[in-house]
Amino acid sequence: NFLSAKLYSEEAACGSWINKWALKVFSVWSFHFVSQTIFDAFFGALVLFLTSKFIIDWKKSIAKQPWYAFILEVWNIMELGNLVTFFVVFWLRLTWSVDSARSHVELLYPARYPGALERLSNLYAAQGYANAVNTIITFLKFLKYIRLNDKLNLLTRTISKSKEELLGCLFIFAYIVFAFALTGHSIYGTNLFDFRHIPITFSTLSRILLGDYDYDAMVRVNMYLTGMFFWMYVVLGLFLMLNFLVAILLNNFGQL
Repeated sequence: NFLSAKLYSEEAACGSWINKWALKVFSVWSFHFVSQTIFDAFFGALVLFLTSKFIIDWKKSIAKQPWYAFILEVWNIMELGNLVTFFVVFWLRLTWSVDSARSHVELLYPARYPGALERLSNLYAAQGYANAVNTIITFLKFLKYIRLNDKLNLLTRTISKSKEELLGCLFIFAYIVFAFALTGHSIYGTNLFDFRHIPITFSTLSRILLGDYDYDAMVRVNMYLTGMFFWMYVVLGLFLMLNFLVAILLNNFGQL
């Protein structure tokens, strides 16, 4: 195992430099991973079997409905995403293993920094990220089998019944958050750390909806626009749109 320690600076919107640091633990493939590699091979065979089953089911459905109808089903979208993520993980793991074998990294530090370690670190981290996404998809797929029980499938039936209204409401919600993200970055981006970039501003606005915000800091930057910005966002984003989502679910739940 290796420990990567990075010291770097981020340039904010105002032109200032923000010093940061990051620690990352990663591994380099060696003969200690042989047993894990054998397990990966068997698991890869299982994924190929599931992929062939998915393709066969798709071909059978084409005789009864348009070819795209099968793909547009929610459970099949999850299944396809699950399989694609599995193949991405296997590609990353294979690349990581081959690059590790070619790099000949030694434990003792050479005279120059081994640049191969940076690529191996990124490949190892990417495997973890892809597996994290796949874990969520896999557990969501288990909801498919809850449909077999009338008492446990209330959630899936409610969401399925209200999916069109939910998608429309979520689109409007995302549109509102995007508009306020641009506005918040314009007002506070050069002075507040939490508004320094558009993606960071999205995260900050999400935290505001959960009650995590520093209103006093926002007032110190702009005491004239903060009240209007903050309360318009809270009223539209929290009181209106989120309650609208709850109302849609409750309305369709009552019709089951």
